[in-house]
Amino acid sequence: MKNPITGKCKKILLYTAIVLVGLAIILPVALTKYIATPHAASRISGMISDVIGQPVVIEQIDLSGGALHLKGLSVANPEGFPLSRLLSVDSMTIIPLWLKLLSGHRTFEKIELEGIAVDLQKNSGGVWNFSQMQRRFSSVKPSSAEILIHQLKITRGALQINDQRLAGLSLNVSDFANKGSEKSGFNLAFDDPGHNHYTLSGKARLDKEPELDLSLSSSSVSLKSLSGLLRSKSGYLPEQGNATLLVTANLRNGIVNARGEVGFSAASLPAVATGKAFGGNLTLVAGYDLRKDVLTIETLTLHLNKLLAIRASGTVRELKRAKSFVIDAGVDEIDVASIYPLFPQLAHGKITIGGRLDKSSLHLTGNAADGISSATGRIGFSHGLLKQGERLIFNDLTVNTVISSRGKSVVAVGKATQTKSEAGALLEALDAPFQVTFDGHLKSIKAKIPALSAKVKGVSLTARAFYADEIGVMEGAAVRGKDFTVSLARLSIRLPVKQVLSRFVRYPVIADFSGCDLQRGDALLKKLSGKIRGAYVYNPEGKWLEGTAQLAAEKVAWQGKEAGAPAINAAFSKAGGKADFTATLLGGSIKGDAVFNPFAPLEKVGFRLNAKGIRLAGVSKYAGIKGDLALSGGTLDTVCNGRYAKSDGLFCHLEAAGNNIAVTGKGGKSLLSSGGAIVNGDLSGKKLVLNQLLLTAGKDLVLNASGAIENANLPARQGRIAFNVPSTSLAALVDTFINAMPRSIQEATVKGGLATEGTINLQEGKILVDGAVTLANIGIDAPSGNMKVSGINGLLPLSLDLSGKVVAKPPNSSSFNRQNYASLMEQLRRKTEKVETITIVSASFSGLNLDSVKLRLRASRGVTEIISLDSSLYGGTLLGKGFITAQNGILYRGDMLINELSLVQLCKAFPAIAGYISGKIDGVLSIQGKGKQLTGISGFTEFWARETAGEKMLVSKEFLQRLSGKKLSGFFFSSDRAYDHAGIKASLEKGYLTFDSLDISHTNFLGVRDLSVTIAPSQNRIAIDHLLNSIKEATVRGKSSGGAAGKGAPATAPVETEFKWDE
Repeated sequence: MKNPITGKCKKILLYTAIVLVGLAIILPVALTKYIATPHAASRISGMISDVIGQPVVIEQIDLSGGALHLKGLSVANPEGFPLSRLLSVDSMTIIPLWLKLLSGHRTFEKIELEGIAVDLQKNSGGVWNFSQMQRRFSSVKPSSAEILIHQLKITRGALQINDQRLAGLSLNVSDFANKGSEKSGFNLAFDDPGHNHYTLSGKARLDKEPELDLSLSSSSVSLKSLSGLLRSKSGYLPEQGNATLLVTANLRNGIVNARGEVGFSAASLPAVATGKAFGGNLTLVAGYDLRKDVLTIETLTLHLNKLLAIRASGTVRELKRAKSFVIDAGVDEIDVASIYPLFPQLAHGKITIGGRLDKSSLHLTGNAADGISSATGRIGFSHGLLKQGERLIFNDLTVNTVISSRGKSVVAVGKATQTKSEAGALLEALDAPFQVTFDGHLKSIKAKIPALSAKVKGVSLTARAFYADEIGVMEGAAVRGKDFTVSLARLSIRLPVKQVLSRFVRYPVIADFSGCDLQRGDALLKKLSGKIRGAYVYNPEGKWLEGTAQLAAEKVAWQGKEAGAPAINAAFSKAGGKADFTATLLGGSIKGDAVFNPFAPLEKVGFRLNAKGIRLAGVSKYAGIKGDLALSGGTLDTVCNGRYAKSDGLFCHLEAAGNNIAVTGKGGKSLLSSGGAIVNGDLSGKKLVLNQLLLTAGKDLVLNASGAIENANLPARQGRIAFNVPSTSLAALVDTFINAMPRSIQEATVKGGLATEGTINLQEGKILVDGAVTLANIGIDAPSGNMKVSGINGLLPLSLDLSGKVVAKPPNSSSFNRQNYASLMEQLRRKTEKVETITIVSASFSGLNLDSVKLRLRASRGVTEIISLDSSLYGGTLLGKGFITAQNGILYRGDMLINELSLVQLCKAFPAIAGYISGKIDGVLSIQGKGKQLTGISGFTEFWARETAGEKMLVSKEFLQRLSGKKLSGFFFSSDRAYDHAGIKASLEKGYLTFDSLDISHTNFLGVRDLSVTIAPSQNRIAIDHLLNSIKEATVRGKSSGGAAGKGAPATAPVETEFKWDE
């Protein structure tokens, strides 16, 4: 019999099974349909976004064939980063083992990502765009369950880290197990930004005792692409060539062993235009014990074309803590010239190096806390050479250094020497022992050169030098050259340490020096000292100096003349530099200031200079001016303001005033005692404008000048300066310069006045002075000089070329001789064009009396010309012409005619010979000379006598007696003798007057010569200065004797004659 309860239970179980089967069929279908909807993709994206804290977007999700397919997966950047995506995946396929997954095992048959791109960026604050996700995941406790992926595959991958990109990335991983239950194999391939291809492959087990075998290789790496990869323009990176790379590593039992090798060939450096390509290799063999924390570098070697070989090995214990190390390094012998291409900056500077670096070694021990505790080594360098272009700096330089440890310091002791040098080398000799001390961390450095001795181009240098705590010190320095010496007691400089501030970079500069003496020739700078407190600053807007600088000296001397205590104080700011200058000179003070650009001091400088109370008494000596004339008194005040630029030249305004100026001459004789000067001028580049020049002497003498000169600082200067001296009395002029006048003028009585005006013209190297002197009733009475002149009136024109470079052309002159006498007389009496005229009422010079003198003159082109001279002379007439010019000295000439000069009046003018001879004289006289000395005069003269109705040709007995040198008696000498011929010819050369002929003769009516007096050939020369003195003395004797002479004069002792007597 059936149990009703049992039947009911069976029905319930049947219905339940039917429902479960239905749900099993309906739910997957419904889930598949729902997942494929946009709503599901949006919901899942939101859930993932909540987990990682950043926006996540999945465009499409599909569940089919037991696999989950995602398309268009992207993770956005967090706030504070660009709107680009942190991660994007074109498609992602996940195939789990569903039964194992449902049973709690995280096992996947395959996970494949295609078109993955990762963009890692760091913002200005130094935060990465994945930092937020990293913090979220690190806060979640890791699961103890193992994740097993039988196949992980990534294709078309790309990784961007800031601006560096790896492309073509593909990854295959088999049996990935994060707990180490399986040994995984992997293979990764990628391209760097230079399109070089790399492969990383191997096997790994992630267990408590992990194991790893890997290999990284590249068969060809373009060296040129390294510059782009490193984004560096360094000339040390190769531009051409290829490299190979192979790195292998394994991990077993907590020990890592690695070996790497980079080989390169046909490499060249872009900074070196010439030189052979080079090759070489870099090898590293190293190991690390994870348990013992010991790093061992078995070998690290670098070889370059057999030119350079560097080896190193070492051990670091407790790498994570104490880092106790032992390092051995060595370098094989190197020919420095052969590695020249490795230093491209040298080629840019046209610098050539040479020498030999000896085989060297270095052994170091220490730890991270204390640094180097022990060091031994030796470095040697010999036959060192340095050239810049064709200029040899040094040759055969030797440097030997021994490295050792002293306490907690590392010390390098050595010497740099050069005992011989190739001819023409800049460094001729060097002896520089040195010692450099480092602390264990090689941070604190101390150095010293106890005795430096060097010779550079004939200039010797000795000094001591020290460096510690960023301060360099030099003491006891002495520099000696051919004509100069410099000594320096102490110089200290704090080396600049870079300071980076918010808006600019600053390098502080601190320097001090003292006890500097500099002497060159006659110049001496004594005890110069100075200090600098400032900084060099720059930012994107520019660069500038800031701070102060001071320079001061105890004294400055020139040829033993001192200028005391010059000092310069400068201040620097962003606006530029400003300097103040003070000094004392010759009892006065000098002050000035300047503004300038310290980085281009000649670009533009503005300045002001003020000198007060400079005593002129020492100016001539101080300036080294030699000569008889010297400033002996007075003071000078000067103000000068302006600017200077290298492109435009000097622009300035000058005002100067001199007061109570005194001038002395030879033997200290006072020539001027109360002079004055005022100067006002402007210099504008090459143009000099003299606004005012005012010179005063005494109470009444004044000279004014003004004008302008173009190209003032060049030989081809040109311009015009006008000057004038207002009317002043001759007496005031003589009184002012009384000591400069000849004694005869000092004792003379003068009257009248004069005025001057003119111009100085500069052109084509010539200095042409054109002007005129107005003479008003000038009179000079000088008894001691036997000179008296009265009634001088007129205008004296002047024209002189003072340059001495251009030969002035004297006026044409007719031949002056007896044959042309008549035509010359007519020419000189002929009136010419209008010229300036000077008249003289009377003039007397040592017995020579001129009356009614009239001079007609003109001046031009450096020549002052006397057109005509017309004067009465002893009853006759004196006619003439001449010129004067400056031509490397004074050059002059005078041509004169004498017509009907009365011998009676001539002899009467000299009482000692009164009545000696009578007759009329005609003649010619021509002289020319150069300079002030009589020896520079040359010329000739010829005079002849003739008879007129008013004056017979007679010679007295006394005259003949003087000529013969004996007493004459008899019928023929009872009275004056007639003569019918008399003539004199003489020439003047080198200061000597030579009588070529002198003849006085008479022929009677019978044709018989009854009188003949001629010159003796052997006694026909007399010095011109002796002749002039004799005339002067004769005049004085004649006046003192009261006129007794000639006939009736007492007989005198026979005199020595220079004439031959024929009877």
